[in-house]
Amino acid sequence: GIARTVDRVATGLRERGHTVDVLSSVQIPRLVLGEYRFSALAAYWPSIARRLAEYDVINVHGPVPTMSDVFLALGARRGTPVVYVHHCPIAIRGIERLCNVYNRIHWLLSARSDLTLTTSEYYAEQERRPGGPEVRVVSHGVDLRPRPLKARSTDGPLSVLFVGQMRGYKGVDRLIRAVACRSEIELTLIGDGAERADFERLAAELGARNVRFLGRVSDEVLNAEYDRNEVVVLPSVTQAEAYGLVTLEGMAAGCVPVVS
Repeated sequence: GIARTVDRVATGLRERGHTVDVLSSVQIPRLVLGEYRFSALAAYWPSIARRLAEYDVINVHGPVPTMSDVFLALGARRGTPVVYVHHCPIAIRGIERLCNVYNRIHWLLSARSDLTLTTSEYYAEQERRPGGPEVRVVSHGVDLRPRPLKARSTDGPLSVLFVGQMRGYKGVDRLIRAVACRSEIELTLIGDGAERADFERLAAELGARNVRFLGRVSDEVLNAEYDRNEVVVLPSVTQAEAYGLVTLEGMAAGCVPVVS
């Protein structure tokens, strides 16, 4: 979701004649241990800081632990305006207390921005504070394509689509258990991640032959699956889900959304 949002913002600004540079984990090495991701941004900060004065605006997306933190702590108040886009709090099952501590620290750091954007009024109320930066709500959007005719057949199974990272907070294990061995439902899962093998093993153990994993796919294949399926489901179990951009993409293709 964050990566796709950044891509669309960057693409849209470039089409309008602006110069946009994107700094992400592709350029900065990081250590990934399951749900934990640690960037080496701090080590590269001196060289990055020297370039900040070249820009008119710094757009930080977060929370992205050890990346957005460093930019808000060290990059703000250096003369270049900082626009912070708050997507969601960090929420990892099993370490909720630690996540709460981190979210509090990041909330304090986000006050150093010049403007904060959120995707909903709910998050905006959490970010607003006396003496803090202005907070505005800018909802996500998707590009519309020709809307397919969903010709429901009473003979075949109901086609259900999940799109997202194969991570614990997405609730994929619950989704698989819900549809396993139900011949009237065909579930397609698109996405990859650290827990994909676990989910595939669960489907095999349950004998869920009506569940298929496509892994990471191109935008063309993704759009074709949105068009083919009748329902898009997002069974997330924590607030780490944030906005659920794939829900909008599915709705734009005529899918019925089922979300938690």
